[in-house]
Amino acid sequence: MQLPPRSFYSLTEIAIRWSVTPFDVIGWSTDGLLALSVALPPVKTGPSETLSGLADVEAAHLLPLFRRDGAPSPGSRSAA
Repeated sequence: MQLPPRSFYSLTEIAIRWSVTPFDVIGWSTDGLLALSVALPPVKTGPSETLSGLADVEAAHLLPLFRRDGAPSPGSRSAA
């Protein structure tokens, strides 16, 4: 049995597949050409309220995390 196609890709995967930088992908989202979303694990927001699921992300909020040349911004943390 063949598996269904993937529904979601990471920002890095998209940038690699399209041979562009993550900044380019975010820019296209800012222009309204695609939507960016994150999968949120269960988060307790009150004594009896927990939220989880997909949430849309404003591309403009992500721009400070990336530079045009693809290098990490000075204030970002690396996994090194």
